[in-house]
Amino acid sequence: MIATAFLRAGPWEHTGMSVEAVTRQMFLDDVTHATASTFLGLTAGCAKCHDHKFDPIPTCDYYRLQAVFATTEFACAPLAWQSGEDPQGFQAGFDAMKKRHEQAREKMMAFKQLGLENLMKRHGVTRPEDLPKGEAEKVNGGEGLPAEVFEEMKLYQKHTQIYLDSLDRYAPKAFAVSSGPLDGATDGGPNLRYPKRAAYQATPVHILPGGNIQAPAEAVTPGVLSALETFGGYLAPPIPETVEGRRSALARWIANPKNPLTARVMVNRLWQTHFGAAIAGDPSNFGKMGKKPFNPELLDWLANSFIDNGWSVKKLHRQILLSNHYQGTAYQPKRIEAEGLRDSLLMVSGELSLDTGGPGTFPQINEDVARQPQHRMGSLAPAYLPSPRKKDRNRRTIYAFQQRSLIDPMIEVFNGPALDLSCERRETSTVATQAFTLFNSQFAHDLSLAFAQRLEREATTLGQQVERAFQLAYGRPAAPEESKAAKAHVLRQLAWHEMNPPPAKPGPKPLVHKITSELTGEVSEFRQNAEQPDFEPNVHASGVKAATRALADFALVIFNTNEFIYVY
Repeated sequence: MIATAFLRAGPWEHTGMSVEAVTRQMFLDDVTHATASTFLGLTAGCAKCHDHKFDPIPTCDYYRLQAVFATTEFACAPLAWQSGEDPQGFQAGFDAMKKRHEQAREKMMAFKQLGLENLMKRHGVTRPEDLPKGEAEKVNGGEGLPAEVFEEMKLYQKHTQIYLDSLDRYAPKAFAVSSGPLDGATDGGPNLRYPKRAAYQATPVHILPGGNIQAPAEAVTPGVLSALETFGGYLAPPIPETVEGRRSALARWIANPKNPLTARVMVNRLWQTHFGAAIAGDPSNFGKMGKKPFNPELLDWLANSFIDNGWSVKKLHRQILLSNHYQGTAYQPKRIEAEGLRDSLLMVSGELSLDTGGPGTFPQINEDVARQPQHRMGSLAPAYLPSPRKKDRNRRTIYAFQQRSLIDPMIEVFNGPALDLSCERRETSTVATQAFTLFNSQFAHDLSLAFAQRLEREATTLGQQVERAFQLAYGRPAAPEESKAAKAHVLRQLAWHEMNPPPAKPGPKPLVHKITSELTGEVSEFRQNAEQPDFEPNVHASGVKAATRALADFALVIFNTNEFIYVY
């Protein structure tokens, strides 16, 4: 049930301005393309509008594969905590979110009460129940309120709903899908007309020439890609037309050892992870236009070994890393991925939290990005707030809450993946903003101070501190000339810091957002809540001595060296 979250990880939004059938079709197209490219290494999405130009994937095959997902509904079903999960701290997180929800709701209800009082004055009555029929409900649409006041009420309506949804993050539920709706657990999925299972009917799937939902052609039954049977001799199984059982039949077909693509696609992706380049150069395109394997026999051998070892990814990693080829091959330096770079900064500075499990946490991100307004359906979302405790916001990046509309700038600038599509390969660009991130950002400066404090705790003399820094950051001792240059730099910076004390830590700044009303075109301003009374601050330059600040300048240099951010 947990694994089915893969099927709903793509972009999804249905609003009052959306056509339900179009929204549903966008989901079906996304999940069909993502499944084929991720597990089979095929660009099946090309067959959405016409027969594939290069590969033997006719349009009817595309829509037969899509029909497998035609009964798929979003669900947020109750599920007991699993043995590997750690719900510690959930109650505290729930209580904090519930408090935010109650505060937003109180403000929203105060505005509604004001609107009711104005309507009662207008109609000359003293009780809401004495208003004309249907008049009291008009407050929800702004009746009885000045335009700017209504905009603020909409703000807190939106905040109330967002906080209410966020409370689910602390409940034992699975962010999943089901076959047909689950009564009481259907979660606004792609077939919104069926909130109850008893009323559910499987929607037929038609071929859509040109991908045009308004011009459906013949209906199709669920099926798999015929090319694997035609050209690979891998028989296509029957896919049931019932509500249940479609996806499990497809999954068994994909994960069958006889499937000629799945194991090859997987080992090809892992090879790319370790060597920087895949055996077949386009990991998500094993079709005609994809790059051919430089060693087909190696790809076949690894795929067979992967299957023989029970599809164990750990054993495959070990097999590659212990090979003579890996250990004896000279390869180009490879920059570590964005998430690994952030984790490395936290690790060497002594700030990384190794807690596991639980809901995603909110890391520290650039303040100018965190304070940007986030538009949500005619209003604004609450301001971004990092997790208040260090042990939460400094967890490994894999636990960071990912939001498509507010990506961590550090992850983005170091070529983090787009969150809308399957990413077959991380590009490695070199741009000026990467230097700004590692040298000028508040995050880098905070961690350089933390690194300096760690060095002071673990070593006594400047020479020992420099040596410890090299051990932690590079895993090797400092060369004599490196040690000499590092100590000279620290001493120069010490002299400068003794003459130039840092400014005091600034207090919290008010956060004012503006929004243009979709109804009147008027601009309204709101003061967003950006204060966290229980926030555990990072170390600040004004709170440490000059020697620590000088050592932090050396730490900042370490963070910006090629040896720290590249694997050689």
